[in-house]
Amino acid sequence: NAAACPPCGRGGGRGRGGDGKDDGEGAGESKGDGFDKDPYRKGRRAEAAAARGPTSGVVEDEESKSEPAIVERTVVVSVVAVRTGQSVSRLKVHVHPRPFVVHRVLRFHAADNEVLKRTIVVAPGSGSGGAGGAIAHFDAGEAATDQGRFVYCPDKRVVVASRVTASRREIAIKYRCGEFPAVASFYVLLFNDAYHAQLCEVWRVMVHAYRRHDVHGVLGQATQNVLRLKGDAIKRRVRCATSHPVELELNENRGFTLAANAFNEVGVYFRPTALGTRPMLAHMVDTETEELVCAWVLTATSTPPQVTRTYEVTLRAGIGAANKKIGYANPWGYTRVFVLRSSDTSVVRVREPRIEVAAKAKGFIRLRFASRAEPCVEQAFVFVNDTEEQNEECLLVRARYV
Repeated sequence: NAAACPPCGRGGGRGRGGDGKDDGEGAGESKGDGFDKDPYRKGRRAEAAAARGPTSGVVEDEESKSEPAIVERTVVVSVVAVRTGQSVSRLKVHVHPRPFVVHRVLRFHAADNEVLKRTIVVAPGSGSGGAGGAIAHFDAGEAATDQGRFVYCPDKRVVVASRVTASRREIAIKYRCGEFPAVASFYVLLFNDAYHAQLCEVWRVMVHAYRRHDVHGVLGQATQNVLRLKGDAIKRRVRCATSHPVELELNENRGFTLAANAFNEVGVYFRPTALGTRPMLAHMVDTETEELVCAWVLTATSTPPQVTRTYEVTLRAGIGAANKKIGYANPWGYTRVFVLRSSDTSVVRVREPRIEVAAKAKGFIRLRFASRAEPCVEQAFVFVNDTEEQNEECLLVRARYV
């Protein structure tokens, strides 16, 4: 009898035991949480399932539902002499499939109809991965060039490639996503030999197709935008959540009603705290059925603000944190309330987030600078905004530790 690897249908492979903890889930099915015990919610879930439209639910990609890679069967192996052509011996092999171990589960989120390109850095022992990808580790003492050098994916819609450097190995994955809410699942197998006889690891890769939306903003200033979503056949009570709640909010992350068979507007509140372009995820969930109604991947781009004033502060290194204050005059002819924020709280922190300054009067911005053990120069922005988070001024504070 010969046991085979179900994802690829190749015999003789034997994988190491894995923990499957990369995504917080194991190989087994998750147990229910008793949600269906509530008859009202159970009825709402049945009603939502019957009236589910194209914008609700998560549907697995139909193309990813392939037949089993290997089935129970008998294979006859013949040893034939080259010169005479006579059969020297015959071996009858009974193949019995067995469950395989998924060592890692990797999840990626991409916009619908987008070509997903990810690079997974595989390094020996512990360490950190490069930008734009994930990281996987082998046991300490295993060389990156010896373990799992050869990569294979049985799914023809996926392109995989492996590249070995002096200290690490990179595995590139390319896949074209479907329409929201498709979820594609495929396996990536790592072998130790070119004949795919010694299986090293089995990865399960899941790709979630989300709707795409671009948001742009200025560092330290709030920007408002709108997402439009058509409701399905029933009225829903929904709530939104984001992967970056400090910078991104949808309808102020409060519950609201999604009208049926109508276009609904969802307010986007974006207040960046770092420069550059980053992907952010947003989910809309039915609060009664706990069903995913819609999901977006938002490409958030932040540009640097216009600096109006620059302050340089000299501090002593190795003596602890220091408090400083900066005078700020109210140029308006009436009393104003200003909201103060810091772009990097590890450098400088605003002690009073809100100050009230009378007309044509002068107030103080009180700052607390972090301590540094060695001499260095660090800088951060201090934003002076109004109560609606619109930027009035941007102060560049440069701390020089001597």
